Amino acid sequence: MSEKKTGKYFKYAIGEIILVVIGILIALSINNWNEDRKIENSKQVLIASLIEDFEYTSVDINNDELPYLKSLLDNIKKFQELTKSKSQLVSVDSLRVLAIAYSRVNYFNPNLTTYNEAVSSGKIGLLKNKELMNQFSRLMQYQKVYNRAEDQSISSYYNGAFWELRKTIEPELLYGNTKSNVTYEDYQKMINSKLTVATFKNHQSLNREMHNTLRKISEIIDKILELLKELQKA
Repeated sequence: MSEKKTGKYFKYAIGEIILVVIGILIALSINNWNEDRKIENSKQVLIASLIEDFEYTSVDINNDELPYLKSLLDNIKKFQELTKSKSQLVSVDSLRVLAIAYSRVNYFNPNLTTYNEAVSSGKIGLLKNKELMNQFSRLMQYQKVYNRAEDQSISSYYNGAFWELRKTIEPELLYGNTKSNVTYEDYQKMINSKLTVATFKNHQSLNREMHNTLRKISEIIDKILELLKELQKA
């Protein structure tokens, strides 16, 4: 009788252990599911915020930044075409207005608030997309190229060639919206001096570099948005 009871108790104990194990496994499964759901929710919130930031930047680039840089380059080109002529085609004041483009610097910084916060917090790893990470890296590289050209342009204006030019020739005589009494012959002498030619050429080159780099940044952002929206749908 004792042996029969022991066998029953042993089977009962095993059954209890199995039920407990099953209960633990179910609890772990539910907990994992909840954690996965939280991670997925965090991921979707991050994606939505990144999309918002990059769409804002894309609109800014295509509606403001690129058109502005293109207008500078167009004015520079028109200035060069007009001043190459030995005969006066337009007034000196009209040329001075066009020459303003040489002195302008375009300040641009993409909206990277969400991206930078995600990188610093480690949440960027939630995206788990190698191609997207590569595009982020490319964006940072091209932004550095743009910022370098921007810094060079600012440095030239306040410390470099443009600064030396402004010490040699009154800036208002070279460019501006005010009326002047400068003759076409005197203006030609000013803009054809070695320092003016070198300074203007340098700033034209920097503006062109910023324009081309910004176009590349725009293309990368379009690709980033495409990849983010694919992740959002997945």
